[in-house]
Amino acid sequence: MIASGKARIRLFGAMADAAGKREDFVELPLGATLHSLLLMLADAYGEAFRGELMDGFDPNALRDDVMLTVNGKIIRHERVSDTSLSRDDEIGLFPVFVAGG
Repeated sequence: MIASGKARIRLFGAMADAAGKREDFVELPLGATLHSLLLMLADAYGEAFRGELMDGFDPNALRDDVMLTVNGKIIRHERVSDTSLSRDDEIGLFPVFVAGG
């Protein structure tokens, strides 16, 4: 279901489990950045989600093992604060899985 004029949030793996949903639509304030959206989502989805998303030592920093996309493009962590968002953007939040044995 598409919600016109709202950003689409897609959550995967442990992110979805912690938020209790795999998809959401949010109204973005004027001038929203990816960082401001992530802080807003952390507040809205609660402590379990915040723990999956944010660094435990710095509540404004992302965990190293989180991958973010905007409209299918991977956003490097150092670009999160200056990545502007607009209505109808699609934001993906992925926990990074490390394979090994």
